[in-house]
Amino acid sequence: MGERNERTDEAERLVGEHYADVLRYCRRHAPVGLAEDAAQETFLRFVRARSRYRERGRARAYLVTIARNVCADLARGRAAGWDELPETLPAGGDPGEKDDERDLASALARLPRAQREALQGVGDWLLPPRRVVVASGNAHKLKELGDIFGGMVELISMKDAGFEGDIEENGTTFEENAVIKAEAVSRATGLPALADDSGLSVDALGGAPGVYSARYAGDHGNDQANNDLLLQNMQGVTNRACRFVCAMALALPGESTRVVRGECPGELLEQRAGEGGFGYDPLFRYHTGKTFAEMTEKEKNAVSHRAVAAEKMRGVLVEAL
Repeated sequence: MGERNERTDEAERLVGEHYADVLRYCRRHAPVGLAEDAAQETFLRFVRARSRYRERGRARAYLVTIARNVCADLARGRAAGWDELPETLPAGGDPGEKDDERDLASALARLPRAQREALQGVGDWLLPPRRVVVASGNAHKLKELGDIFGGMVELISMKDAGFEGDIEENGTTFEENAVIKAEAVSRATGLPALADDSGLSVDALGGAPGVYSARYAGDHGNDQANNDLLLQNMQGVTNRACRFVCAMALALPGESTRVVRGECPGELLEQRAGEGGFGYDPLFRYHTGKTFAEMTEKEKNAVSHRAVAAEKMRGVLVEAL
């Protein structure tokens, strides 16, 4: 038990003292998107060969040597399409090698988990934010999500992730469509993918426009035509209660997809008000008396249906990533 505790303490010390240095090196030399994998592989190889570094007494220098080999392996592997990372350093053959690896893996896992939300993306010495693909081509939505998450993750567009093509949104609910989009993009890119499906639900219209909000008038994304048709369909209707709804899905390779839902109730106006926003924002009046189109981006992002869903998703991201 005492020897095992010593090994655990050693793993904790190695991570605490050198992880930031190794990660910074790997961020500069590993293939894009593989820096954290390279850093963890470096420490695993380091522990397997621990008799060597003890004899030399130069842990940091030896770690950099291993990191250089790991980064080179990953670069060759990406170019050649290898399924597994080859070992360029032989295992040390020390007794308790498997326990060492488990101890180190546990230490590595605890470090990102404990520090992820507070430290991600702050400076070169800390963990970089995890890259997540937003399953949308809507620039407004990408910016809004970026403002809401505030650097918690690195959001990139589908195009930047190399995804081209359309996704058939044939679900009957916001949740179904969000899952369809997130899973399609995650499968195609191999990255975590975040998607939302949102729209306006008007009580007097039985929930319409609903999942057809973006193409209510026929053409996808024609805000003017959509608003005109909605006003036409609501002429003479006294019940103006409505709500914006957002279902948000996070698809992770090899894991089940997580889904959250956010709503923002309001009132449908009889004419547009405000110059900002997009979609049905000029017709949607929040309880403060302002339409979403009259709010600043900061005001809207604090109360919107997407903000409510994103706040729930924050907890999911911390746990899942």
